[in-house]
Amino acid sequence: DLAFTGLRRSGRSSSTSILSLDLSYLPIQDLAVVCIAEGCKKLRSLVLDHCIHVSDSGVTAIGVHCLRLQSLSLAFCENVTDIGLASFFGFLANI
Repeated sequence: DLAFTGLRRSGRSSSTSILSLDLSYLPIQDLAVVCIAEGCKKLRSLVLDHCIHVSDSGVTAIGVHCLRLQSLSLAFCENVTDIGLASFFGFLANI
């Protein structure tokens, strides 16, 4: 997660051009997801399969910041509940 928090602090624009990201099976947590969502606003596809530490707050941040997202995969993200998904879909019309 420290590498992703560096995205937030650096203010670099290199991450803003990322359109697709697959982080399956990585031990990332919500803080990393928030940093990715804030830094990759053009993201269209995000795969977080088996990221067991991601929860509702991470998914909500994706909905808030990644307004161009067209595909999100959360297979086996056990800490994401219906509440998080409802919050996520409340921000996005593209999915």
